[in-house]
Parts: sequence; C-alpha cells; structure tokens
Amino acid sequence: MFIRNNTKIIGISGGAVQKAAENLVRDIRKAIVPMPERADEDCENDAKQNAGNWHTDAEPKAGNWHIDAEPNAGNWRMDAESNADTCQPPAGEIRLASGDLPEECFCLDATEDALLLSASDELGFIYGLYEISRRFLGILPFWFWNDQVIEPKVFVEIPAGFRYASLPCAIRFRGWFINDEVLLADWQIAQNPDRPWEMALEALLRLGGNLVIPGTDRNSEKYRPLASSMGLYVTHHHAEPLGAPIFAREYPDLQASYKKYPEKFQELWRRGIEEQKDRKTVWNLGFRGQGDAPSGRMTLRIRPTKRGGG
Repeated sequence: MFIRNNTKIIGISGGAVQKAAENLVRDIRKAIVPMPERADEDCENDAKQNAGNWHTDAEPKAGNWHIDAEPNAGNWRMDAESNADTCQPPAGEIRLASGDLPEECFCLDATEDALLLSASDELGFIYGLYEISRRFLGILPFWFWNDQVIEPKVFVEIPAGFRYASLPCAIRFRGWFINDEVLLADWQIAQNPDRPWEMALEALLRLGGNLVIPGTDRNSEKYRPLASSMGLYVTHHHAEPLGAPIFAREYPDLQASYKKYPEKFQELWRRGIEEQKDRKTVWNLGFRGQGDAPSGRMTLRIRPTKRGGG
C-alpha cells in the first residue's frame, strides 16, 4: 500500500475524528510531494516490465526532481524535467472501521491497496490517525513547537501484511494543565489567537494524552469547547470546583466566603455543571480558594489542635 500526496481517508465519522483526519491530510501534504502521472496504459506496461520495483527515495532512479522547501510555509515546489513521464504507484486509501478493541486502543492493518484503521471509540481513532503520521510520515508529537524540518518524500510504502495493535494505557487519565497561559495570550498564528492553544492540544493527543485543564478563569471557559471538540476530557483548576465561574470574578465586591454566601456559590456550581454536562468531564470537587489562598481562611475559623491538626 502506498501513501501518496492524494491519498484519501475513508469512513470518517465526523466530530473530533474529523479534525484529526484533517490534520493527517495536512501532514501528508507536508511530507509527500505531488508528482505528475503518466497515462494508465503506460503505467500498466511499466508495471509488467518492472514487477513493482518502485523506488521510495528521491535519488536518480526516482527521477531528476528538484524539491524546494519554501521557508515556514510547508509548501513544496517541484520542477519536472527529463522525467516528467515517470510512472508512479497508485495511491492507496486509509480506511476507518469500527472494531472490537479495548477503550482508546486501535489497530493498523495494511493490504495491497489500503491501510485499515480499526478502533472502538473516538480517541482510539484519533490516536491511530496520529500514529500513522508519526510512524510512516515521520511527524513528531512536538513537530510544531520544535520547528521540525520535514523531509519530503515521493511516496511512502507500507508492506502488505503490516500490522500494529496498540495496548491499553496503564494510567486512566493522562494530561496536563496549561498554566501561566499569559505566555500564549498575545501570540497569534496567522492572525488566529486560538491557534497556539489548538497546537498545544494536538501535541497532547499525539502523545497519547486524554485530559486537560485548558487554562484558568476566563481562559478555561473559553477553551473547554475547543478541547472537547478535539476529543479530550476536561477537568478544572483548583480555584474552580465543578468548573464553576470564579466567585471573585462574578462578585468582585463580596468576600469569597461560602459561610456568608452559600447560595451564590451553589448557583455558580450549578452553572458549571449545566455548561459541561454533555461533555467528557472529570469533575473537580476540591476548592483551594480564591487567589491561591486556602479557602478556610476566608470561610471558617478553625482552631488547630495541639498536634497541629485542623
């Protein structure tokens, strides 16, 4: 099976899987250069003579192709000279299909003309798509953040009979907290301020993560939908139990004290639940307090015991 610049992905279910599939198509466009094809009858004649002796490098047998990487653009330019009539192997398909696999696992099986990706759930398909990018195209998890130089290929061959099955992860929830997000606040990619966040979440998925705290306060409210749309579970900062709006933000003139305003806290908690009830959420029940101060200092007067307990 050959991955070429025009390889198609078949069987996408939409949603977060659609986004990962679009990223794989982007990776294919970056890693594999398009080449003109000869007429079908000429290719058939060559196939009979060469018995499938395709060349996967850009050395003399692949033709006198000159490949320029446009800086920072990811677009490849090719000049076809004496070998414009070179016959290329047909592009195979990447096919997605449901399978009886463990949660978040996937399986890759190659035939002569297709690479089959099987999974039983959304994250399984997402991890499988990014594994194709890593294993066959050489796109690393931190490709964006490390400015990876992607070496272009004419095509990638996956031998028929290739099989890879992922194993269940030992840790149920795996992720990170995007904190100190002021470092991202004024950064835009192609005039899009949300793009750095999207690239951070993509890197997490490429690493096999499934959980994120997408910032704090207004940022967490803003980027939870993005994280969810990419297939991730969302959890919350310690000042935002149940992902509720921060009390000090909603009531800046009131002391953030549950003892004084229990009904206001409870209403904020209800809002957090309602806003996220249809998403994959790991609910945070702890409450560190506003402004990184212990909530007990604002709410209760607790006299420590002689042993120092509270």
